Amino acid sequence: MTAPAPGPSGPRLPRRSRAGFRLAFTLAARNARRAPGRSFLIAVLVALPVIGLAGAATVGLSMVGSPAQTAQAQLGHMAASMQMMSNHVRQTATSAYPDGYGELTPTDPTTWLPSDWRVVPISPTGVYLRTAHGVAEISATAGRSWDPAFRGRFDLLSGHAPRGAVEILASPSALARLGARVGDTVRTPDATSYRIVGTMLDRTSDPRTPTVFGGRTAFSGLGPDPTLWTYYLAGPAVTLADIHDFNRHGAFVLSLAATAPYTSADLFSAADGIIWSYAAMIGMVGGFMLFEVALLAGAGFLVGARQEQRALAVLASVGADRRLLSRSVAVGGIVIGALGALGGITIGVGLAAIYMAVSRTGSTMQYYTFGVSPVALGLIALVAVFASWIAAAVPGRTASRFDVVSALRGARRPPRPSRLAPALGVVVMLVGIGIAVVGGILTLVLQRAGDWRLGWLGPTLIAVGSIVLELGAILGVPVLLRAVARLGARNASARMATRDLARNSARAVPAVAAVMSTIFVAAFLMAALSGGERQSEASYLYQAPLGDVAVSFSVPDPAQPLTDVSSYRATLERVLGVRSVRTIEGETPPSEGYRSDATTTPTSGTPVATVRPDAASRHCLTLRSQSSAPCALPPYVENRGNNQIVVGDQGDLAAVLGQRPSSAAVTALRDGGAVSLYPQFVEHGKVTLDWWTPAQLFDGEFFRPGGTPQRSRSVDAVVDPGRHPAAFGVIVSPETAHRLGLHPRPIVLLARPSHQPSQAQLDELAAAVGAGRINTDLRPTAYSYVENGPQRFAGTVGWIVLGVAGLITLGASVVALGLARIDARRDELTLGAVGAPPRTLRGIAFWQALVLAGLGSIVGGAFALVPAYAMSLSGQMAFAPPWLQLGATAVGVPLVIAIVTALTRRVRRPAFVDRTAIG
Repeated sequence: MTAPAPGPSGPRLPRRSRAGFRLAFTLAARNARRAPGRSFLIAVLVALPVIGLAGAATVGLSMVGSPAQTAQAQLGHMAASMQMMSNHVRQTATSAYPDGYGELTPTDPTTWLPSDWRVVPISPTGVYLRTAHGVAEISATAGRSWDPAFRGRFDLLSGHAPRGAVEILASPSALARLGARVGDTVRTPDATSYRIVGTMLDRTSDPRTPTVFGGRTAFSGLGPDPTLWTYYLAGPAVTLADIHDFNRHGAFVLSLAATAPYTSADLFSAADGIIWSYAAMIGMVGGFMLFEVALLAGAGFLVGARQEQRALAVLASVGADRRLLSRSVAVGGIVIGALGALGGITIGVGLAAIYMAVSRTGSTMQYYTFGVSPVALGLIALVAVFASWIAAAVPGRTASRFDVVSALRGARRPPRPSRLAPALGVVVMLVGIGIAVVGGILTLVLQRAGDWRLGWLGPTLIAVGSIVLELGAILGVPVLLRAVARLGARNASARMATRDLARNSARAVPAVAAVMSTIFVAAFLMAALSGGERQSEASYLYQAPLGDVAVSFSVPDPAQPLTDVSSYRATLERVLGVRSVRTIEGETPPSEGYRSDATTTPTSGTPVATVRPDAASRHCLTLRSQSSAPCALPPYVENRGNNQIVVGDQGDLAAVLGQRPSSAAVTALRDGGAVSLYPQFVEHGKVTLDWWTPAQLFDGEFFRPGGTPQRSRSVDAVVDPGRHPAAFGVIVSPETAHRLGLHPRPIVLLARPSHQPSQAQLDELAAAVGAGRINTDLRPTAYSYVENGPQRFAGTVGWIVLGVAGLITLGASVVALGLARIDARRDELTLGAVGAPPRTLRGIAFWQALVLAGLGSIVGGAFALVPAYAMSLSGQMAFAPPWLQLGATAVGVPLVIAIVTALTRRVRRPAFVDRTAIG
């Protein structure tokens, strides 16, 4: 008996668009009810990125306050605040820029403000105070911060307001840091006393930051300079007309009344560019995540279409056209996508609320509000539903093209592999690499040209090139799957798993692509973090070898050289328990070649020796002085740093380098030559020393590339750069220094403690070296510090990224394997019918997971190096891939996923075999 063919005499389904859509919706709902497991998996796929995007958008918008919220947090109940600038200002209610009238001399607003407003100057500063163990620098706020109009910005917790310059308030964390209580007296190193009369909090800062509050004259070092103070106005509202009047005096004004209408921190608010930057970042990450949704959900809908092929054939046999068949699958994407998006938004907002509650510090400027934006969440949901619809539309279009008679019989034809797709994939990948590299070069060119208007173009090309690269790789995945299947593994489970993946590439390719895109993003983030850390380390100037404690000396008056350092050595040995302290001597630094309080050009004094950079470096310095194209120089060479000439022996060289010197350096030092820590100081195998008079140093001739020194001498030299860029230039032996006419003096003490010094030890050391003392007689001073190096962040954050990527990859693999199991139900029943043991099915799951996750991880990790390299071309970060983390991503993640998949694979031997199910 044959099925009736559609024709004029046969039954007809409604062709009107509304009726057709209703029927398609009914069919989609019926298919979802018939396969709830598959529908749930697809809904979860849609919900996962929506959870992340909704949570990130909520937290991000909560951190970005509207102009009204920012003004309220900073002003409390003050009417406005003013900051004096050196130009006339043109200002809107929320932003300002120089007006181009020329430079002004900033004046105290109290000299020209109308008497309608009461002015309260406030300035942040710092003060050295004695603690229970020594001396510590504490953040301070100078000015009447306890004024009642500051309520909401500064809150008095206990006690009373200071009644003079000798009384201060302290935050609770400051009391703990100082080891004091309300009513106690604390002192500075130069014996100035303060009595703590209460506790106060600055609501705009982290309460964990120790802070003290005093009057305008309580803390030294601020002075009357109007640019150092922020002037708060208490009184009537400051209108926009008042703001424009104040602008003519060079004041930038933040007004509570003027910003009141700007209450929205919505995604489309033009109040702050940070919102757009944050939205762009979320959009880029979200684009990759929704790309994965389209891939995996597409695989799910394709499996569903194949499972429903007989039902679709019945519809076709009674008159349904291809549009209705395709729409019945595509509408399912809209329905399931909407359910997944709704659930994802609900969970994402809830997780954001939990995160904000846990991470809140108490600062009013950390989270301004609970930033649930209906517009942002609606856009996220709309994009998720759109991605789900696209994921269903493509399989729906494919599912509408089949042989009705063969489908009614339940016969399936394996897809024919395309010969054009692999070649096209290679071309697309090359195009993607080219676009990304061009983006990196273009970013560098625009930076050197100083054209910031097109600064977005380079990063955009890098992102577009990365996506094109991935699309090209996806086209080549079927070839890789067939190549793996042809390896002919001896293990039966591996052979069946690889052949099944190669035969059903329409199901396997989206899974590999999803894993690839996940690992691509994770590997790029790890490479970017590592490159950023390497870039930060390259620009960081080590004041001492890593881990060393140093005591550095400053001589304001060259006529009073520092000669006795025994007391400082004894202090280091006593406080830190070190056995030896190395005294590093050197020539007087250029910055100390004349008295620091000199106001006129010196007429006498001993010339100071400096190191001459090589010709290329001098040319680069000339370009920089002319504001020309930038060129790369180490920070120490570019800034012509202090401690340029060190005088010492092999032990001093080792102490300065922080490691054992090279044999060539030891030989050069012994034979009367010089050892340079920077190759830019060596030209034609020699180091040239230039002597400059105090008058030349005062006039800045030393810093000008074309300056003429008083005299010069050259010595043979070798380069020994050490492990890190150090704040030392060249080292010569004492004999060579005497021959050259150098006059060394102690410049720094270096000690290597056996453990990280405690806070109490650092306080004691700071007190012993005189930190915070006011130097009124130009005597030599000293300060201590620990060289901890630049902040290390790539390792910890990179492993966290790897863990998150592993979980996402595990989820993608589970979904892909779940879809594979649904699609391969007949094969599983056949294996059970012929007596295949459970370990065979577990082995198939293991090898399928290993191949899917392995191919995706290796290809995604390798391709992530392309945008990382393109970013390094732009100079925004170094190219320093974290090979250990990338290796763990390419090998460890797939292996873990395969093992977990095999262990969690449930295998049930069927009690009987349904022959119709087998086919």
